[in-house]
Amino acid sequence: MYDAFAHEGERTWTDAETRELLRRYLAEERIAQIAIGMSVDAKDVAARLTRLLLGASGPIANEHDAPRSGHGYTEDDRARIAAACRAGRPIKEIAAEHGRTQLAVGWQLLDGHVPTVPAHLRP
Repeated sequence: MYDAFAHEGERTWTDAETRELLRRYLAEERIAQIAIGMSVDAKDVAARLTRLLLGASGPIANEHDAPRSGHGYTEDDRARIAAACRAGRPIKEIAAEHGRTQLAVGWQLLDGHVPTVPAHLRP
């Protein structure tokens, strides 16, 4: 099955899996809970949701472009990232500003349930 959102090296999701993923996200499960419940890797869950809900494009986990990769987040970091997302700023821009990958920023936002699921993606 063709997955228009997938990028090279990422897991391909079926339509049924995507619906279940979104259902669980809407039920406010965190990424780790979704991964366990669906028997998939948490990174795959975060990548899929980052692409679907945050519009991430291109390589989303390139640590060479992320000087703060692997460093912890402060509460201020989390607040600024969430505020930028709520203001409609692109994930790629937020990630670059914070020296993080799109996947890392997406994961933070998704675990905080900051992005909403657009009506056309609701299961």
